[in-house]
Amino acid sequence: PVHIAATELGKVNVQISFWIFAVLFTALLIAEIKIMLTQIKKGFDAYAGHSTLMGKGEK
Repeated sequence: PVHIAATELGKVNVQISFWIFAVLFTALLIAEIKIMLTQIKKGFDAYAGHSTLMGKGEK
């Protein structure tokens, strides 16, 4: 049933859609890596005094 899966979209439309997704997800990947590296550089020490990370009697 190859004829059922055939589409009227042109080759250029499919290529444009592919490149839009590729650029979009590459930008999101770069943003995610930047955020992750920023948080790694801050380290856990920045949050060490936060009361929700430790039990009530601990320091």
